[in-house]
Amino acid sequence: MVLYNLQVGTYTRLVYKGEPSGIIVNRDAANSVVLGNFDGFGPSGANVLDASTFVQYSGDDDVYGSAVSGTTTVDVMEGFTNWSPSPAQAAANLIAAGIATSANQASQLTQGANQLSAINNPSYGPATLSRQITQETNIPNNMAVTGVPLLNLSSLVLSVTPNTTITVNTSTTFPGTPLQLNQPGMEIVFQVDAAGPTSICRFTINWLDGLGNFLSNDNYWIYAGTTGNPHTIYAKGPTDGLQCTFQIGAYLTNVRIVKMLVYLNSKIYNQWQFETQSMPALANTFNLSLIEPAALIQGRRAAAVIAAGATDVTCLGMYVGQAWLFGLTSSNLNDMTIKIQNAADQFGQDFFTSYKSDGAGQINQYIQLPRGQCLLSMVNNNAAQQTMRYMLIETAD
Repeated sequence: MVLYNLQVGTYTRLVYKGEPSGIIVNRDAANSVVLGNFDGFGPSGANVLDASTFVQYSGDDDVYGSAVSGTTTVDVMEGFTNWSPSPAQAAANLIAAGIATSANQASQLTQGANQLSAINNPSYGPATLSRQITQETNIPNNMAVTGVPLLNLSSLVLSVTPNTTITVNTSTTFPGTPLQLNQPGMEIVFQVDAAGPTSICRFTINWLDGLGNFLSNDNYWIYAGTTGNPHTIYAKGPTDGLQCTFQIGAYLTNVRIVKMLVYLNSKIYNQWQFETQSMPALANTFNLSLIEPAALIQGRRAAAVIAAGATDVTCLGMYVGQAWLFGLTSSNLNDMTIKIQNAADQFGQDFFTSYKSDGAGQINQYIQLPRGQCLLSMVNNNAAQQTMRYMLIETAD
């Protein structure tokens, strides 16, 4: 083991060609040295040996060394293959590099103390009991105003002008510009009436993508109440597009939109559901749900005086399945006809079933109803006015 003090600009031979192999150690804590294979080697032939590191040599060539800055001590250790600095020398290297100086460590301690102080004393003040009690009041109050982030309060996005009339056999689209949808749920309040005793309204939701392209639509047939006694519907379901419009059509007679309100919310619905909230107790109808019947009675007509050759029309609930139909005419003859058709078809035509009273003026018939808004017509084929009625009762499949 031989120590050499290398100087800047001086090339000292550290290893002679033919000597046994070993290692060259740079024992300086801060300065590097350069090594080469001949005296006066230039930058192109130099290899840098950093402070407190070593390099192996084979002894096949001469090895010269020169300092980069000041006087640097290197150790030529013949026969050695590895070396590492002592803990004291490693610490000296950190200090020389400015990483672990006293000033540096003091600064780090100060920064840590400042961070700890900021955590213990936040800018909004310490978490005192008084502050916690205040937040217990503020948080629910704020939620009541702005809503929970994932469950926002309902927002009214469409209000149709009250008492808007839709002319028979036409439809009107609301709003004029597609409604932008930014919440997953929708609620609708819809009130509709008509001057005629039996009128049908078609309620269509058109779903569009973000560019206004048509995606799909939902159609619902709704029986209109009479003037001043509107049929009130509450509907809820998922938004199936990024935009939508509502198309209201009138059949049989003009209909009037008494009220139509559309709300968006962040509730999650699996499917659309239309429910009757209120319907006047008219002679030719009864309270029913458009989606699910509320009772076993699916349709009825209180005693009605029907002129000779005249027809009386009532609306049935949206029901699919088997039912028992009973009809009665005061003539006690086979001159009463009951016909059923889909409300969407041409009125007075396209009946899918028809029954005639027997010799006692009665109809007793087991029937199958489709899932659709249907109209039932009672026809008086007698030469004089008659009193007629019917009852439609759900039966087990």
